[in-house]
Amino acid sequence: MSFVRIYLVGYFLLFFGALYALWQAGVLSQIPATWVALAVVAALGFGILLALASGPRKVTTSREYASAPPPRVIPPASARR
Repeated sequence: MSFVRIYLVGYFLLFFGALYALWQAGVLSQIPATWVALAVVAALGFGILLALASGPRKVTTSREYASAPPPRVIPPASARR
């Protein structure tokens, strides 16, 4: 399993465990359903962003760019004579 999948599984377990605890405590019955749904969508989106941002970085190189010459630098007009 990749790092991102393990992170997401852990995040979802924590999130749904907290949601279940709030439901059992009766806290969710006092909050309108629209706000609960909005908070769930925001928290899930935040979890996905965190998982992708904390994943390992992949560096890719292309062979056609590796052999290309460096770009030509044109000096500003004040430096030319």
